[in-house]
Amino acid sequence: MSAVVTFNSLKATSVPEFTRDPAAVLEKLGTPLEVSFDWSAYVILPVLELLGDRGITLHTSQYDRLLGEVPEDDDRFTVLLTPQHREFLPSLDPDAFDDAEFRDRFAEDRIELDPAEAGAAGRDVIILLHDCVAEVADDEVIVVRIG
Repeated sequence: MSAVVTFNSLKATSVPEFTRDPAAVLEKLGTPLEVSFDWSAYVILPVLELLGDRGITLHTSQYDRLLGEVPEDDDRFTVLLTPQHREFLPSLDPDAFDDAEFRDRFAEDRIELDPAEAGAAGRDVIILLHDCVAEVADDEVIVVRIG
């Protein structure tokens, strides 16, 4: 099974409205980002967890309380990448991770992925996250939606 990931830029002032009706707000106010990602979106979550274990907490932001208000019928996982996440850019080095770390994390999360591809998938996620954080404008967030 595969999941889809979308990336949109959104003015930070629209985050409260986004949490009330995510799909409608992204359609109306979001700007889709052209992102190339060839893996199942399911590989993103374990990499976010692995980064979090290292103190690189991209999955949390000052908007966490608001994200808790997303309607229950919205079954997507959402991460908001903010300008504050730029502090992690030096740590988002894909070469700082070895294949075994990604393989173990994917296996732990029961992600169906050829173990020989785990390193490439994990590094691609880190590169993607690095690029998104590097590009986020001071007055916006990048909305990453998985599901």
